[in-house]
Amino acid sequence: MTCVIGMVDAVGRVWMGADSRGVSGWGFKTSHDTRKVFERDRLLMGYTSTYRFGQILRYAPDMPDPSDFGERYLVQDFVPWLLAALEVAGHKKVEDGLAEGGQALIGGYGLLFVVNADFSVLQPSRGFDSVGVAAQPALGVMSALRSAPERRIRQALGICADLSSGVGAPFHVLHDGGP
Repeated sequence: MTCVIGMVDAVGRVWMGADSRGVSGWGFKTSHDTRKVFERDRLLMGYTSTYRFGQILRYAPDMPDPSDFGERYLVQDFVPWLLAALEVAGHKKVEDGLAEGGQALIGGYGLLFVVNADFSVLQPSRGFDSVGVAAQPALGVMSALRSAPERRIRQALGICADLSSGVGAPFHVLHDGGP
């Protein structure tokens, strides 16, 4: 399900966009109310996997203060908080002793990171990244385009919607205030 794209522009603003399609088996549903990208405590977040994962990411209480946002914050503060929040909500999946969750892009303060389903944290080397069923085509399109950030993300999402039944309009794009 889905395509979420994040990027950092030349002045350090973080941009993030996502589609609105949810997929279940051979069917799909477009959700206009549950957006896959949102802002929380000065961070932009975009998710894939399940709507429940996104709801926990968005609404779970006591998220650590992100004022020292970066890889260390995500690894030492954010991921342990998210694991605990998923467990409290009954959504933490454990297989062979390892926790699994959804994938998310987290950005703010001029930085962008991916939190993978195994809760590893990676920073993209190109200044943009994508998660979801259409992540690979999105990365190709983002590499090829040189338009302004919002237009670039919307164009990439549109092309991904043409290529994948798991991606569909409407598209939502947000940006933060920069570092």
